[in-house]
Amino acid sequence: MPGMEGYYKSPLFEGLDQQTIDCLLDHKCRLRDYAPGELVALQGDVSKSLLIVDKGLLRAEMTDSEGTRVTLEEIIAPRTVAPAFVYATNNCLPLCYPSPKIN
Repeated sequence: MPGMEGYYKSPLFEGLDQQTIDCLLDHKCRLRDYAPGELVALQGDVSKSLLIVDKGLLRAEMTDSEGTRVTLEEIIAPRTVAPAFVYATNNCLPLCYPSPKIN
């Protein structure tokens, strides 16, 4: 599939060929670009699909009790975002995922 190069390199699909990955995704994936600073997902959002960072990076943040944003992780492509929450009984995302601003 065009534009899927990052997905094919994801550790999630390690050991699988491109045809097998396409078959698994059943051509139901959606590619989306985010502008720097744009919110990808909010803490508490229900995880209904698997998110894969295929280019760049994504920050995993939370707001502490004093209202300060704390970066817990930088997810560098190609990686999945909170994959365990897709199939969890409580599948609300634990963190906020804004696209990082470029300085």
